Amino acid sequence: MDFYFVGYNTLLAKIISEREIPIAFNVLISMMEMNPRIAGQLYQAKESGHIKKMALDSGTFGLQKPNPPYDAHTLFHRLIEFAKGNSDLCDLIFNFDLDFTSNGFEENYDYLMQLCAAGIDAIPVTHDILNREYGRFIAAGFTKIAIGQDANRKNVELLRERVVDMTMSGVSHIHLLGVGTPEKLLSIPIGSCDASSYIQYAKFGIVNYWDNQLDSNNKSQQFTVPIYKDTVQKSSNGGRSIGEHKERLLRILVDCGIDISWNDLLSESSVFFIELINMLYYLEVERACTEMHNQLWKKALSPEEY
Repeated sequence: MDFYFVGYNTLLAKIISEREIPIAFNVLISMMEMNPRIAGQLYQAKESGHIKKMALDSGTFGLQKPNPPYDAHTLFHRLIEFAKGNSDLCDLIFNFDLDFTSNGFEENYDYLMQLCAAGIDAIPVTHDILNREYGRFIAAGFTKIAIGQDANRKNVELLRERVVDMTMSGVSHIHLLGVGTPEKLLSIPIGSCDASSYIQYAKFGIVNYWDNQLDSNNKSQQFTVPIYKDTVQKSSNGGRSIGEHKERLLRILVDCGIDISWNDLLSESSVFFIELINMLYYLEVERACTEMHNQLWKKALSPEEY
């Protein structure tokens, strides 16, 4: 499974470069945010090996926010222009799904056809897994499908069932948009997902790390850095004291060759270091999900061996 980190922070990229952090990751950028400067940075990061893959989101989610910088018409044509001119940069390009409701199929499909007519390998986005809306994409020959804003995907059992159904029906790659919850990702054999939670957690000083010493599938650990003690959102610290978290986290960082100290987490730039540690955590989630999904498919395809 590929985990895509939403956004690209140049200050964070600078820390990674200056400290020679041995990390390579995937990013998802919204067309709402894309500009020539960011595109140039992404090309350089890909060439250097820091970025492995880049997904281009249409930006339609941003249209739902107050005072977006572009209207739908302008954003759609910016998407076409950029996707056509930068096909070598984009590994995944998602459809311009303007209507997120279960009644929006026809409008979204029309945009999809326009993108395809422009020579863009756009990935359709389904917003109605309950009624198997994705079946129409499969019938039209699409082998990659993204699952978007659909209330039904909160039902993990239904979501897993539909993912398996899509895969057995010939879909080779399924992307889950905007989901980074390990409990959900570990149990649903998708091809990729994206999330901005590494940033959202850092805003409140919440550090996540993956502790391989734990005897469970989900080895997530979480705590709040002491200087953020007055923030609204807090972590329960998972039953460990801050001292215990500090000792375990620093040992993991040393073992991985990551040059981040406890003082970095207490500094004025702490948010960037917390983001970086959270990124390392999600890369471990990515690895664990890949292993778990392989086991799930082996069990599904060869049940007699289990």
